[in-house]
Amino acid sequence: MSSPHNKTLQPQVQLNLNVSTEEQMNRRDILAIQMALRYGTIGKHMLKEAVNAALDAGEWHEYFYIAVISNDLDDDEAQKLLDCVLNAYPDCVLDVDRLDTIIETHLPQAGLASVSWLVGPDCAFVFTDSLRVAKVEKGSLSWVTERSSWDGIALDRVEDDVVFGSWYDVTSGYKWQPLKLSYDDGKLLQGKVIEF
Repeated sequence: MSSPHNKTLQPQVQLNLNVSTEEQMNRRDILAIQMALRYGTIGKHMLKEAVNAALDAGEWHEYFYIAVISNDLDDDEAQKLLDCVLNAYPDCVLDVDRLDTIIETHLPQAGLASVSWLVGPDCAFVFTDSLRVAKVEKGSLSWVTERSSWDGIALDRVEDDVVFGSWYDVTSGYKWQPLKLSYDDGKLLQGKVIEF
């Protein structure tokens, strides 16, 4: 059941689908696709879109044909296609078990709420469990904020070393308020720490 204060917590992912034959698929997009497959709902669509763009640019790998012949990917097709991409780009393989451990350890609300995330410009991840925000770089926790919301954080983007989002404030008429954090150290730039 949806509550009146729900805000969509899906990641705002913009794929760079201007694939050139020199660059091929880019690391940030491949990481974003894996995150969407693991924690989101649009992963299969993102995967197919990225592979189709790579095909349009002349890149070919075994199983890429799946993206052409299938309207919507089923789970097996998506896994074959992802495996194919990761075989071609082994430096982009995520350690999802490690990410899950970090999330479970440092974002305890994640077991009760959806995990929302962004892929930063340097391919680090910013996660929220609806109460706190954390940054993970190269498989290690960089920082985690104190509780910054009563009941919801939506991440929008990383720009100019700032994480932009919003937090749900039950003390001001149940409204979403701006949230800004330093991308480097998680310092709260706009918003507030919720004393609990």
